[in-house]
Amino acid sequence: MLMAGDNLLTTGRVLTAGEARNFGLVNQIAEPTQTLDSALAVALRWTDILPEAMIETKKLFNTMCDLTPTGAEHLAIEATQRLWRPHHP
Repeated sequence: MLMAGDNLLTTGRVLTAGEARNFGLVNQIAEPTQTLDSALAVALRWTDILPEAMIETKKLFNTMCDLTPTGAEHLAIEATQRLWRPHHP
């Protein structure tokens, strides 16, 4: 993966959608005519998440970059247990 990143950075080559998915850079690929519908479906799923949980999750992702894999895993488990509940107004 590191070599592929080096190649992409030094050549400026643009990834295909499939390559981006394989590298874990995107979660899903939508047909051009389905892009908006796909994005709206994700946004709708986000409305079921408590705002506090979303804020803490974003903080968690930023913090995890500086942790060891084990530390990041423990932090993620703790945050999930503490915050993740369905939000039904």
